[in-house]
Amino acid sequence: MSSVVPAAGSRMPRASLALGLCLAWICFAWMLSACGERPSSAPQSRTSTAAAPEPAPILVIGLDGFEWSIAAPLVASGRMPHVEALLARGRGGKLQTFEPTISPAIWTSMATSKNPDEHGIHGFVREGAPGEAERLYDRRDRRCKALWSIFSDAGYAVRVIGWWVTWPAERVHGVMVAQTNALEDESIEGRMWKGRLRRDVPRQVHPPERQDELLAIAARAEAGLDALLNEVFGPLAIDPSSVGGRLWENSRWSLLADEIYRQVALHLAQKDGRADLSMIYFGGADVLGHRFWRFAYPEGFRDAPSEAERAQLGALLERYYVHLDRVIGELVAAWPRDSDVVLVSDHGMHGDFFDRRFEGTQPLQLLNSGAHADAPPGVFVAAGPSWQPSAVAFERTSFRARELDLEGRVHDLAPTLLALYEIPRGKDMRGSILYGALARGSELVGKVAEIPSHDAVPSAFGAEEDAVVDPAEAARLEQLRTLGYLGGELDPAAKKSAPKNGAKKDGEK
Repeated sequence: MSSVVPAAGSRMPRASLALGLCLAWICFAWMLSACGERPSSAPQSRTSTAAAPEPAPILVIGLDGFEWSIAAPLVASGRMPHVEALLARGRGGKLQTFEPTISPAIWTSMATSKNPDEHGIHGFVREGAPGEAERLYDRRDRRCKALWSIFSDAGYAVRVIGWWVTWPAERVHGVMVAQTNALEDESIEGRMWKGRLRRDVPRQVHPPERQDELLAIAARAEAGLDALLNEVFGPLAIDPSSVGGRLWENSRWSLLADEIYRQVALHLAQKDGRADLSMIYFGGADVLGHRFWRFAYPEGFRDAPSEAERAQLGALLERYYVHLDRVIGELVAAWPRDSDVVLVSDHGMHGDFFDRRFEGTQPLQLLNSGAHADAPPGVFVAAGPSWQPSAVAFERTSFRARELDLEGRVHDLAPTLLALYEIPRGKDMRGSILYGALARGSELVGKVAEIPSHDAVPSAFGAEEDAVVDPAEAARLEQLRTLGYLGGELDPAAKKSAPKNGAKKDGEK
């Protein structure tokens, strides 16, 4: 079946979109009938909703390891005014995750509403046959469509920046900047610059003709990194051989990645205008949480940091949360005024390794003091015309993390965002539509169609399969070791890869 592909950045008229969806469904139903299956119902024609309000642009901001127990006091004290503003006009709560809390698996579940055994991304490193070299999971290991592909198939423009397991970048109706990795200086222990766009890494950007344009932005971000860090954290004169110095030098790569994604997102918003679905990822809160929890919250650690260390490094984590709040404010201001804004994190964070000795001569992964092995809930905040504000009026000074309710599960993000555009939910999705959180929730019940699976619907987009190789893969593996994910306490190979806390197990209905 041939498909009409709109030019990137444009959107199909609703009548054309309805026709395209119906034709795709007819093709899908024909394939099922050939296999002896029949769909329960066809998706409703969008021509019947021509008078419905135009869907609002969706801005999803992913914050890896963002922890309510850190953010809530900052909100209550007025130091995170942009998150406060979203809570005041929208809703906020906790997002249930699953164990093991390994970022690639969870972020992929958010984008697909599938469990790891279904979408194919179980962790960082893909197990090979005996004797084969370890390699990172990449986008080619994902076995199902993600949100950006489903929106693209429906004729909507997307913008995806830095999301986990997106390299090599796939064809979408819009722009994708894949999360890539490279080693800046091999003389510095494990100093990885995740997210840095490099000329020697192919297929980082779709469409490929925009890679040089975005490489120039990445170069500017790198050139201004020291000035940015001085602005965020103040002057830091740290002995590079000390525990704090080694942790700091091995955190800069994540802060650069966040700055690249920030600048790229703002550039594309200004140059390209509206995208129907934007998904932007920031990982610095997770990395700094792993590295500096003990300095920020020394209570309970047998080997507590000195007063001098606390004075110098104890505020790094909070200052970065405050910086992320400013970034959120910039992004919200750059998007159309009527946008739906959603903040999500894959999990929270807490202190760990309380009986450990922290010495400068130890391997870097043994200097980490924050962890999330037992899956603290993530963060969920949503505001905009499509979201039902919280029933309880927001009061900043009394805002407490422990009083937040569970809003949903990581699996619920994809079907809920599809519902905002009345795109059918796949019956093979593990998550549910959060009707109670939506302004039109009661109206949408029974109106949003279901199809057996989006994966079987023919697509005009999708992947270009080839043998492209990431030359920085060995350096990325070293980065994961320094964070403790490979050969350390957080190694997912030592944990059972099964959903927990409400996520359905494979085979459950």
